[in-house]
Amino acid sequence: AVASPFGMNTEVISDGVNGFLPSNDKEWCDKLSLLIESSELRIKLGENGRKIVEQEYSVKANASKFIDVLKNCRTKGVKQ
Repeated sequence: AVASPFGMNTEVISDGVNGFLPSNDKEWCDKLSLLIESSELRIKLGENGRKIVEQEYSVKANASKFIDVLKNCRTKGVKQ
């Protein structure tokens, strides 16, 4: 991933680990050039990105939160 360093992007992307967060035009060009030139880097960052998504943002990782929300709705008398 290559994204602007704002909002949720800074929570999901660790610069240089699972993507890049360039903050100006030169950095955007430099980071995109790195990725274009290196299939190894694309693979490494992609694999690291997938791990983060699976660990933090997947349905499996958040199943207990979903269940808690549903249980909470039930106990508060929300009609089904």
